[in-house]
Amino acid sequence: MAEITINNDLFTKQLIAAINAQIVAAAEPIIQEALKQAEIEMRKKLAVIVVGMMEKNYSMERFGNDLRIIVRFDDGKSHGQT
Repeated sequence: MAEITINNDLFTKQLIAAINAQIVAAAEPIIQEALKQAEIEMRKKLAVIVVGMMEKNYSMERFGNDLRIIVRFDDGKSHGQT
């Protein structure tokens, strides 16, 4: 009878690599959709923050044919400057 020797370490490594590749392939579309939705939500939140900041700290004025938008970062306080 012939003796069969199996390299258990090599077999295990190959099996784990194959399983991991299948898991990643199966999860990739789900991960991409989740990233897409997260980006959409982050952009919405960022827009709300930016608009909220501008509502409190900006002014617009006409200057001839120009429209000037002035954004104040310090709520208009002079911080000791005259």
